[in-house]
Amino acid sequence: MRKLIAILCTIVLFVGTVSVSGATASDGDYDGDIVSNPWAELFTTTSPEITTTSDEKWNAASSTWTTDGTWNIWAGNGASAQYKGNGTLNDYYVNTITTTGDWSVQTNTIVPGLTAGKLYTYTITIESDKEGAYVGAKDDYSNSSLVYKTLSVGKNTITGTFTAAQANAKLFLEMGNAANTGATFHITGVTVSEYADDDSEGIPADGKWLGWFEAEGWASYTVSEVTSGYTLSNKNIGQNWYSIQTGIDNVKFKSGVDYTCAFTLTSDKPKQFKVDNRSNDGTVFTETAAGTWSQNGDGTYSYKYVGTYKNETASAQFINVRISMGYFTGEENYGAASTLNCTVSDFVIVPTSEYGKEPATTAAPTTAAPTTAAPTTVAPTTAAPTTV
Repeated sequence: MRKLIAILCTIVLFVGTVSVSGATASDGDYDGDIVSNPWAELFTTTSPEITTTSDEKWNAASSTWTTDGTWNIWAGNGASAQYKGNGTLNDYYVNTITTTGDWSVQTNTIVPGLTAGKLYTYTITIESDKEGAYVGAKDDYSNSSLVYKTLSVGKNTITGTFTAAQANAKLFLEMGNAANTGATFHITGVTVSEYADDDSEGIPADGKWLGWFEAEGWASYTVSEVTSGYTLSNKNIGQNWYSIQTGIDNVKFKSGVDYTCAFTLTSDKPKQFKVDNRSNDGTVFTETAAGTWSQNGDGTYSYKYVGTYKNETASAQFINVRISMGYFTGEENYGAASTLNCTVSDFVIVPTSEYGKEPATTAAPTTAAPTTAAPTTVAPTTAAPTTV
C-alpha cells in the first residue's frame, strides 16, 4: 500500500513539472512566481488617448446664437462659419468660411469677477492663418470702443480697455469683415486685469491711420503710418455720410483734462465731413468755431478744423477717433457717384494747454578749436525757447 502511494505521488509530481515547464506568457503576465495571471483582464488598464481641440470635429454656426459653451457664436446675413473647442476659453477655433460684412460672424465669452465702475484692460491672443485678416474686440456690457486689429499670420494680440458696467464682462470678437473669408482663427489666451495707468495720453505711440470704404467692401486699409495725416485718391463718395471713413484707434484722454483736436482738410470738393467716435457714432469734440472752406487757387479747397473735448469721467478714456467724408443728404452738385481726393495734414490731439505751442529749440554748443597758445573755449550758447 505504501509502495502504491509513493508511485502515485511520483506521477503527480512529474505531471505538475511538465505543466509549469510548458506554460507560455500571455497579456497580463507578471514576472515572479505567477506566470499566467487570472486577474489580468480586471487589473490591466490602457492609457487614455490624449485629445485636444484640434482633434475635435467642426460644428456649423448659424443665425441662432449657441448657448452651451464658454464661447458662443453667431453667423448670419449670408455668412457661414464653423467652430470647435467652444467649451474652453483658451483653445477655441473659428473658421470663417464666407463673410459678408462687419458683424456677420461674431462670438463672445463672459468673464466674471469684476467690480462695476473700475477700469480694466483685456488682452485676447489670437492666431490667424490668413495675412490681413481683420478682427474687432469690445466689452459689450459697457459698450466700450471697438478695438480693431489687422492680423498677421501667426500669433496676434488685441488689447483694449473698458469701465466695467457690472460684475461681468462680455467680450465680443467681430469676425465678419470681408477680408476674413476663408480664414481660421485660434483663440489661445484671454486675460482681464485692472488697468494700470501711466503718463501716456493722446495718440498712441504705435498709432496709424486706418481706412474703411463702403465701395470697397469695408475692407480695412492702413492709409498712413504717420499720424499727422494722409492722402486719399479717387475714393467713391458713396450713398452715406460714413461711406468714406478714416480713423486712429485707442486715443487716450486722461480724466479731467481738456484736449484739442486740430487738422487741415484739403479737398477737390468742399464737402461736409464729420469727426466722431467710430465705435458708437457719438460726438467727441465740440468745434470751437464754425470753419469755412477757402479756395486755394488750384482747384482745391481747405478747411481748418479745431475742436475741444474734456474727459469728465473718473478714469482715462480710450476713443476711436474717426473722420467721415461720405455723401451727406442735401449737398448740391456732389452726387453719390462722385469721387473724392483729399489730404488731412497737421493732425494733432493734445492737451489744450499745449495746443499751438512750438517745440522748444536749443542751439548746439559751439567750441572754438584750441590754439598753441592757451586754449580758448567759447561758452555754449542756447537759444531761448520761442513760444507762439
